[in-house]
Amino acid sequence: MFLAVYNIAFHPPSKFPGPLTRAAFAWPGLLGTCKGQYVSDVWDIHQKYGPVVRIAPDAVSFSTSGAWKGVNSCFLRMGKNKSRKTISVFQIKSTQFIFLVYSFPRLIRITLANFVASNDVDHARIRRIVSYGFSASALRAQDGMITSHIQTLMRELSARISTKTDIKKWFDILTFDIMSHLTFGESFSALPTGELDPFTVDLFGKFKMYNLIYLSREYGWINSLFKLMMKLPSVAEQQRRYFEGTRLKVEKRMQTDNPDEHDFMRYILHNNHENAMDLTEIIGTTTVLVNGGGQEMAVCLSTTLYFMLKNPGWLKRSQNELSADNGSSTTCIEAAINEAMRLHPPAAGNFQRRTGDSGIFVDGHFVPPNTSVGVNQYAAFHSPANFHDPERFAPERWLASPPNEFFNDNTAAFQPFSMGPRNCIGKK
Repeated sequence: MFLAVYNIAFHPPSKFPGPLTRAAFAWPGLLGTCKGQYVSDVWDIHQKYGPVVRIAPDAVSFSTSGAWKGVNSCFLRMGKNKSRKTISVFQIKSTQFIFLVYSFPRLIRITLANFVASNDVDHARIRRIVSYGFSASALRAQDGMITSHIQTLMRELSARISTKTDIKKWFDILTFDIMSHLTFGESFSALPTGELDPFTVDLFGKFKMYNLIYLSREYGWINSLFKLMMKLPSVAEQQRRYFEGTRLKVEKRMQTDNPDEHDFMRYILHNNHENAMDLTEIIGTTTVLVNGGGQEMAVCLSTTLYFMLKNPGWLKRSQNELSADNGSSTTCIEAAINEAMRLHPPAAGNFQRRTGDSGIFVDGHFVPPNTSVGVNQYAAFHSPANFHDPERFAPERWLASPPNEFFNDNTAAFQPFSMGPRNCIGKK
């Protein structure tokens, strides 16, 4: 009870408005996360309390465009400024791949070295090497491969035209096949079967497990249960399959030097001289590339298709544009994709950062030291302060000359790929 009173009245972030239960305890937010309601809960708080709100005893959320720059001037993700203590290091039998289990205070986390989870120095080094694979010329060289996968998708869907089809599942299969091919030079070959690759199935299982990780960060008894759960044979086997699958693809690709392949591994291997990435970093980074690209592209495709079908006038307009210019003009398609991502962002959370020991100013507000701070994408994209008629699908707001009603839209608030040196490397 004393801690709750302190959090509400005396904790440094207490100046920010928000629900008392959120100010006093971490569990309401963690419970919402486990129930899959994190985004909608934070959006409700913003609607009631304003553009700057307190969503946990040590966490603040913004929905303003000006907050993006301030938040991303602090490169530390949540917990990054805390020291890591290795509690166990073990080797998967029959492999040469070692992965570590790290412990933050009351947090167990299985992790790989990669440019998302790394410190600022390692992030810059790894991202510089990986960025060669995202150059315009490198991506153009992959056009034929991507087109081939799309044609396979269309054939498979055409063969099932008389039956009900889960299009989201097919988009998952498509995007993970494409991302595997982009990364390793070979796909999962899941499209011809119509079934998700076991690697992808294991990945979706890990997403659900992350909710327990969030809970274990705050409550020691859950942390103890989580550690016991990780020792269960079924869980350990899923972890082994997940990391083993990536390791095998990496090692197979490292043994093949095909000059005709323009996959990400080619650029990683050919530019991996000074400040080289070690095997663990390569495995971790390629895992992030496949996971992030596959999952978020599938969400974007599904959402865009949904809104286009619900708005046949805009669908027809996009089709006419592509037919008239042989696909050279994509203004309408790009506007529709932007609007779909605004209404249903693929990564709708807060992209939390930690303010460090000095605190930072974010959009005119001083955020105290050691506070988690972020811009909630869903709240920013749906705020009437940023967008006129924010709940309506209106791609015309993204055109070079939008209708007058959208003239004052604050498009700077729209950052679906985040901002700063840690923004999404696949933005272009």
